[in-house]
Amino acid sequence: MNKDLLLKLKELGQNFNILYVEDEEDIRNIMEPVLKEFFSTVYVANDGHDGLEIFESKSIDMVLTDIEMPVMSGLDMIEKIRELSSDIPICIISAFNDTQKFTRAIRYRVNRYLLKPIEQDSVIKTINDMLVELKNEIDAKEYQKKLQNEKLSKEVEKTAEYFLQSIPSPVFVVDLNRKIVYKNELINNMLLQKDIKVEIGDDINKLESMFLLKNNEQISFDEINKNIIYRDKKEQFIFRPLKQEIQISTIDGVGTIIILNDITNEIKYIRMIEYQKQKLQSNKEILEEFLSRNIFTVKKEEREEAQKVLEKSEFNENEALLRRTHIYKISATDYLTTLDDTIDDELEELNELELDLQSEIYEFEYSQKYESLEIISGIFKSYARTLIRLIEFSDLGDAVLAVASYIDELTQEHITSNAFMIKEVIQSIHDDLSNWKEIVFITQQTDDIHYLDSSLYSTIIELKNVFETSDDEDEEDDDDDELEFF
Repeated sequence: MNKDLLLKLKELGQNFNILYVEDEEDIRNIMEPVLKEFFSTVYVANDGHDGLEIFESKSIDMVLTDIEMPVMSGLDMIEKIRELSSDIPICIISAFNDTQKFTRAIRYRVNRYLLKPIEQDSVIKTINDMLVELKNEIDAKEYQKKLQNEKLSKEVEKTAEYFLQSIPSPVFVVDLNRKIVYKNELINNMLLQKDIKVEIGDDINKLESMFLLKNNEQISFDEINKNIIYRDKKEQFIFRPLKQEIQISTIDGVGTIIILNDITNEIKYIRMIEYQKQKLQSNKEILEEFLSRNIFTVKKEEREEAQKVLEKSEFNENEALLRRTHIYKISATDYLTTLDDTIDDELEELNELELDLQSEIYEFEYSQKYESLEIISGIFKSYARTLIRLIEFSDLGDAVLAVASYIDELTQEHITSNAFMIKEVIQSIHDDLSNWKEIVFITQQTDDIHYLDSSLYSTIIELKNVFETSDDEDEEDDDDDELEFF
């Protein structure tokens, strides 16, 4: 026996399993130890029925079977196996030359056959040939799979590059070693502004050198969780970095994508809001000063009226935000030209919330229960969140949130004494919102899309006065009761 062939056979078979089916015990006792020398696992069965059960329940790479066996013949078993696997290598063993049986075996695509009495050299050569063919077939499939994966990988890289280039923000990707593996054109443009040259494979610190923190400290994208500043030759931009781990085609296979969201205009808007808050506070102080200067020169009744004005001017920060005004008026037509189809989802949600709100208003009018007001408050909060997602209407969203907070302060006692007025105010707010949405988004018949912001504040004050008046009356009634008691 050729030792090189035996070594080769052991090497080939060490990763494969074989099913051996033989009804004669003497032959099994001879063949089984031989097969175990070359295969990782040898599954043994006494007939075709048991062999088929093993094939269905185990991972089998090759089949060696006798033809003539009780219960189920080898050919009947092979017929069933071919229904399950069309390409598994099969070798049959026969004691005689039966043309009919061999014709049937060919029809079932049997790969090899051995004649009894079995010679060891023939067995080894046949098994070696089958393993070589099996290994070549597996290698061919792996190679084909590799080619397909490489082609797919290139297509994925092209798609990823197209996607990253289409992001309207500066984007770059780094690997675990802080090396740049991708950057889009917006980053390239920023590099040109700074006269910095960065190539794929360079360290991320070249990009970090372009940005600063608010206190002019240098940044590190490994730890960054704050806004960063970029200054070109003309102006300053503020970015908020977003980081996400992703799979990339490097040795480590893991990288980080960093997207720089430009929030410059958002910051300017916040600053404008702060200015408006300060302006409101100044107006309040002027009113207080005016009243205090004239407090001793007016009649008692007028002083009392002035004091009421002062008390009503004590609004909290949320109420102040509601009354802020916009420096620039924006018409509905101009506003809608800046939008895309994504706003349709928000409008549909607003429509559904308005229907829910109207239904619950009817329910409150009928039941006059606190539970209905809780539901109404929840609907207003959902409506406000949807408005805030539209960005331009965050002020109106704040106003609607204030409506919800005032409703949350109501009690069953307020409802009992002022149910009709509460219902009317809530209905008025519903109608105002519905009309505003129609005028801005459907008919586009307004020159100021923010016209409702300040007027809604007055409605909120009206709602607040409803239950504050009720509280005052209750206190007076309590005082009367105490007098009667004494």
